[in-house]
Amino acid sequence: MKKLRCLTLLAACGVLGFALAAWDLLLLDGVLGANSSAEQVRRYENNHLQSLGLALGAGLLLAFLGGWLHLQIPFVVMMLFIALVLIGLDRVWRTIKKRSTR
Repeated sequence: MKKLRCLTLLAACGVLGFALAAWDLLLLDGVLGANSSAEQVRRYENNHLQSLGLALGAGLLLAFLGGWLHLQIPFVVMMLFIALVLIGLDRVWRTIKKRSTR
């Protein structure tokens, strides 16, 4: 029963990852449009596909590790870690917004 639950979780993560990848590629196609040269589009697509593959691979690796690795972390430490991650994501988001408005 535990293997079935793990496989179901893995399948759900895989489907979600590929759905997000397809959505991301559709948005990329809309951003590129018809204003760029073929060589520039090809380089940008290759770079984008590499980063997308890296993100999908890291996500699958974390999903596998989450099924096998069990850590006993105190609640307070976990809350501090979550707060640190949220602050980091907020800083990244602000940096992206500043660069896009230039």
